[in-house]
Amino acid sequence: MCRSNAATTETHRAVGDSSGDAVTVQSLNVYRGEVAERRQVLYNCNLQIPRGQLWMILGRNGSGKSTLLKALAGLLPIQNGQRTMDQPCGYVFQDPNHQVSHPADLAKD
Repeated sequence: MCRSNAATTETHRAVGDSSGDAVTVQSLNVYRGEVAERRQVLYNCNLQIPRGQLWMILGRNGSGKSTLLKALAGLLPIQNGQRTMDQPCGYVFQDPNHQVSHPADLAKD
C-alpha cells in the first residue's frame, strides 16, 4: 500500500491535440465504503493510454477495474494522485439498468 500526502489534481484537455496520451493517471489512490468501513481499492495506480489506441482493462472480479474507470469519469472521488484526460469523456455502466435513463423506460413513451 502506498501512503502519500500528494495533492489531488484533475486536468481536462480539449480534443484536437493528436500527440501524447489521451489518459494519464499518476499515483492514484481510491477508497471505497462508508467512513467506518473504508478500504483502499487502488494503490498508487499509474496508467498512460496513448491517443488513437484502443485498450482493454482486464482483471479478476474485485480487482478494481470498475473503480478505476469510475474514478476517471469523476463518479468516485480520488484521495491522492493526478488524472489527466481528453474531453469529452463518457462512461457506460456494465448493467444497462444502472444508466441514468433506462432504455426500457424510454421505449414505453
